[in-house]
Amino acid sequence: MLGRDPEILRGPDVAFVRAERLIGIPDDGWPELAPDLVVEVVSPSETASQINRKVRQFLAAGSQSVWVVYPDTRSVDVFESTGQHRVMKIGGTLTTPALPGFELTVAAIFED
Repeated sequence: MLGRDPEILRGPDVAFVRAERLIGIPDDGWPELAPDLVVEVVSPSETASQINRKVRQFLAAGSQSVWVVYPDTRSVDVFESTGQHRVMKIGGTLTTPALPGFELTVAAIFED
């Protein structure tokens, strides 16, 4: 859960939360926290405004990085809590402050 009043519940396609942030979180219900890293895969039915709203909500709630994957263009928009935004294409490598040392090539996302 990203917030209350209004209640905002989001289920990203992929989410990562550092283990130390989960200490003391109840096992039942929806935890009130934003994932450190969010990955959203854009479907053909989603509009740009819907995607932008999700990105803004995750960052406002405390996510460090939001990756928006566009299968049709084989690219990834990377949004950081610092305000940085970059578009990564095949040949690029994704990193995130949420996982220091982690690297993922954009090409690996689109491998068959």
